Parts: sequence; C-alpha cells; structure tokens
Amino acid sequence: ASARRKRRRQLLRESMDNPSLARAMRPPSLDSLAGPDHLVASVVPSSFPPELVYRALSSYALLRTMSLQLNISPFTPQAFLRALALPVPTKLLGTIHSQILRLLYENRNLGSYLTRGDGIRASK
Repeated sequence: ASARRKRRRQLLRESMDNPSLARAMRPPSLDSLAGPDHLVASVVPSSFPPELVYRALSSYALLRTMSLQLNISPFTPQAFLRALALPVPTKLLGTIHSQILRLLYENRNLGSYLTRGDGIRASK
C-alpha cells in the first residue's frame, strides 16, 4: 500500500508540471460518458445528483452481482437511480433492503428464511 501511495504522490508532482497528465488523471465528466440517446439505460435521471452517480452505479453493480444470493429480480440502472432520487420509499428499494437484511440475519444465524410466506423465524 505504501508503494502505491509513493507512486501516486510522484504522479501528482509530475502532473503539476505537465497539464496533459493532470487532465488524464482527472475522472471523466458525466457528459463524456453519455451514451447514444436511443439507449434508455444510459440516461441519468435529471433529479439524481451528478456527484453521486458513480457511487450509485457501483452499488447497482454489486446488487446485480449478488442478485441470486439476494433473490431479487433484474432491474435497470435507470430504475435504480430513479428509486434513489425519489423522496418517498419505493418497492424496489424496499425489496433490496429486506433481502439484504434477510441475508445478514441468515449469515449471523439470527434466524432462517421462511420459504412460504414472509418474515424471519426465530432459531431454536
């Protein structure tokens, strides 16, 4: 980890002298990542804060990777971003929240998932 920090410091020092290197080290802007207009999932909802898009999409990627363990249906990135931007609770976020809690309870042996019906049954 310290070698990476030293290399990063060295690159930062070099970037002060070289403007093109400084531009290359900056994260890309949202406008440069915009895809074709006909791809609905490439459009970021206008109500979503631009500075949080990368974090939200990394959360989306994690949820999609763990969708089998979480037992959640597929959903688009745009649906996820819209659900996060809404000021009221949504079914999508409620499902994600409850499934994550169920997985955590199961891994901590605090209960077991009922296959029929909803809820958590106390362990014996």
